Amino acid sequence: MRYLLAVFAPPSALLVVGKYVQAAISLVLVIAALLAGFIFVVPGVMLGLVAIAHAIVVIHGVQADEHVERVVAALERNEVERNENVS
Repeated sequence: MRYLLAVFAPPSALLVVGKYVQAAISLVLVIAALLAGFIFVVPGVMLGLVAIAHAIVVIHGVQADEHVERVVAALERNEVERNENVS
């Protein structure tokens, strides 16, 4: 769902995951894409694709961080259980 939002509204997708500075950067890219699109179509499309790619990369990083946190928490729980069984 986050990736779908990243394709259609990159700044909003970044706000949803709590990356406010990245959302501001993405908003600048989207505005630049719209302005460039009125003058030259190809640069506007390219900037739009850059904004989408930026949002997807940031969201992927957030999901990877969340995964690492879950794995670390599971390992810590496992270590605590192992220490309780030994004592």
